[in-house]
Amino acid sequence: MFSLLLKDVLILKKQFLLVLLFILFANYFMVFSTSGIVFIPGLTVVLTYALVVQSCLLDDKANSELILLSLPLLRRDIVRTKYFSLFFYALSSILSTLIFQLIKALLSHPTAFSLTWGIFLTSIFAASLMGSVYYPFYFRLGYVKSRIISTVVFFTLFFGSSFVAGLLNHHSQSPVIQALGKAVQWLHDLSTLGSTTLTLLFILLFTGSSYLLSRRFYQRREF
Repeated sequence: MFSLLLKDVLILKKQFLLVLLFILFANYFMVFSTSGIVFIPGLTVVLTYALVVQSCLLDDKANSELILLSLPLLRRDIVRTKYFSLFFYALSSILSTLIFQLIKALLSHPTAFSLTWGIFLTSIFAASLMGSVYYPFYFRLGYVKSRIISTVVFFTLFFGSSFVAGLLNHHSQSPVIQALGKAVQWLHDLSTLGSTTLTLLFILLFTGSSYLLSRRFYQRREF
């Protein structure tokens, strides 16, 4: 499985360089909150999603799946590696952003901030959510057929948030909305350990369910 992960990393060498350049550009020229509460998770999701899709695209162009399936490899290992690569890309994005921010701090730039545990968990959660939505479509339909669906899902998750926020604000007196508000407040009032545990459990549950679904699709897929 490590060899499969290394394969994905090696074929994305140029893309990783572009990611570093994009992070450098974002850190120095984009306007964002100094707390990083929106910037880091948003940047992590965009870059992780881009690397995930690029990896699948390059596999499709090189017919890597047919080559891998001709080797003594289990399909579930191929699926599992894709999910591990998802977290690897997310961690690489966060680490690169942190390094650039540390450099900015050393240069006394006012926008430098420290990476908090909450921001880190939010970034991992957001990236895992996006990847867990994408992979079942990919393993069920292949890259070409899943491209349109994944694009729609991506923009829906990003631009639909403002619509949902407006809808919630308009119906703020609704009992359902008030109940959701109380739930959010309860989560906010939890201790660091409690909120961390809940976040990790949700990541594990959602990603695990997505993995099982992807594995089921891939086992039944014909080439």
